[in-house]
Amino acid sequence: MMCFYCTAFGQWVVSDPALTQLSQITWAKELKQAYEQFQVLGESRDILTKSLDLYRQVNGGIKNSKMVLQVLSMQGEMLELAAKECTRSDVFTGQEAYGEYTNVLNKIMEESVLSFDLIRTIISPSVSMTDGERIKIIVDLDNKLKENRDKMLDERARFNTVNDAIKRIAALKSTAKK
Repeated sequence: MMCFYCTAFGQWVVSDPALTQLSQITWAKELKQAYEQFQVLGESRDILTKSLDLYRQVNGGIKNSKMVLQVLSMQGEMLELAAKECTRSDVFTGQEAYGEYTNVLNKIMEESVLSFDLIRTIISPSVSMTDGERIKIIVDLDNKLKENRDKMLDERARFNTVNDAIKRIAALKSTAKK
């Protein structure tokens, strides 16, 4: 025969109203603190979101400013080049060829002036556009101005080639007469 010995412990459920009340108060305080911390975190998130939005606006403004400055600078360089080319004193090609050359330069500059007017309109605060839309238009204008500048430089190179060739021929003719 086998006999087992087992020790059993038991606890009677005791209802302690004071302890129950104390644990409920503690739990309520902890819940209230957690809620307040959650509100602070929510407010912090909102502040960070607003700060990020402001940063994006400022960042967009800075990008626009740099790009606009680049476009305006390029327009100034083109205007200076056109002014020099239209007042040259070393022209050997004849007035008709030189007139055609200056007409081409003037047409290129007219396109650039339209770009300048468009830039001025775009950066105006009265125009309701997003930074992305403004940047896209400014980038397109920048590319168009680069094309126009390249056209202008190509035309100058062509004219200089012809002008220099005629100058050399004239110099050869004058030395041959001597």
